[in-house]
Amino acid sequence: MTYSLKKYINKTLNSKKADDIFSDPRKVLGVVLFVYYFAHKPVLSVLSRVIQFGGLPHSLLSILYSVGFVGLVLWLLSFPKPENENYLDVFWLYSFIVLFFLLTWILRPELRYFYERETFGVLDSVFMFRRGIYAYLVIRLLSDGTQLDFALKTLAILNVILFTLQFIKANIQGYWLIVSPTGNLMKAPYQLGFGYDVLLISMIFLWWGFYKKGPWLIKLLFFWSAIIIARGGSRGALLFLIFSVLLLIAISLIQQKKFKTLFIVVISGAILAVLGFVILKYLAGTILPALNQSRTLKLILSGEFLYDNGRIRIWTTVFNKMRDNYYLPGGPFSERPVVAPINIAGYSHNVFVEILIDFGLFFGIIIIIALAYFSLKMFIKCKNEEILGAFFVFFVSSMALLTSLTFWNYPPFWACLGLIVNGYKQNVLAVTPKFKKRLKRIKQET
Repeated sequence: MTYSLKKYINKTLNSKKADDIFSDPRKVLGVVLFVYYFAHKPVLSVLSRVIQFGGLPHSLLSILYSVGFVGLVLWLLSFPKPENENYLDVFWLYSFIVLFFLLTWILRPELRYFYERETFGVLDSVFMFRRGIYAYLVIRLLSDGTQLDFALKTLAILNVILFTLQFIKANIQGYWLIVSPTGNLMKAPYQLGFGYDVLLISMIFLWWGFYKKGPWLIKLLFFWSAIIIARGGSRGALLFLIFSVLLLIAISLIQQKKFKTLFIVVISGAILAVLGFVILKYLAGTILPALNQSRTLKLILSGEFLYDNGRIRIWTTVFNKMRDNYYLPGGPFSERPVVAPINIAGYSHNVFVEILIDFGLFFGIIIIIALAYFSLKMFIKCKNEEILGAFFVFFVSSMALLTSLTFWNYPPFWACLGLIVNGYKQNVLAVTPKFKKRLKRIKQET
């Protein structure tokens, strides 16, 4: 039985290194921390049941989760660190974030309301241990690609069960409960956050099933995730899922250095995207009338799939209000006062707009160029398939920031940053012979 389990795990991992994880307590604990953090919604649900059963106040929920997170991190840090690893970058990053928020709070009193409000405030949406910035820490603490690969697969299997149950429940009751732009609970035909949550696990199944040629069941789970997104998610999640297939093909061709084929695929993909939209619109109106309950398909049928839903109004408002000072850093949340009257969350609903406003034009452009450069370098130069796969998963998920949410509390964005640093720290990014000689000389000197 033990041999069969080991054989199954090896097959599931698509690797012969399963023993490396289960024989190393540090790696096992890293996987537990990863799942605990990225599957925080089911974890919070379980903790909520425990609190109810024990008759404890619901206010303990965040405290219990935080204690668990901090405990796992400290336990993991108690093990010997991997070679050439010191995690000083984590300290400096979080020191900068805290200082950036603190200075803005001091220098811009008009933002204090948005920092201090109970919902969407700094404590709730940035510094709670389940929020986005801690994804950087979690990713940095995972020591190698095999460990990360197993953690992603475990997360996908657990979450697809949860999301399927949520999807079935919503279809039975006929609606999703969401928070409206004015802050009130309302019934809706889709749930934006749910769609992007499913997008993340669908990317894991896409990479696992097709790029890594995983079992047929994994391929089916990708298509099932796509159906859930089309029926219960937003248009953006569906659009990015379609884009991810083209990106996966591009990555495969880049890794094989087939650049001419890549050019043909890009052109063909653009043509097929247009044809596919026309065909899908036809099917939505003829063969698939039963699916018209889907908001996404209704928008396709009505020709309003690309309608901006107020995003352009938000972006225009932000730039008009801050036109005189946009070249200076406004600080975190600096767009909140002008966006909140339109949408209670106050987000810019675009990562580039938010970076330019928060960091100013000069530093904002530098940050955007750096993000684009290092992302492209990961796809072209990364030679570790596990780390490349994880970056693909989180990169596509981060595309949600082009039309929704805020980068300050979105885990995939910070996970991408952590993976880029891991790529350099673990020497899995292809480097020039000159750089290799320089690195060798530095090691010899130290």
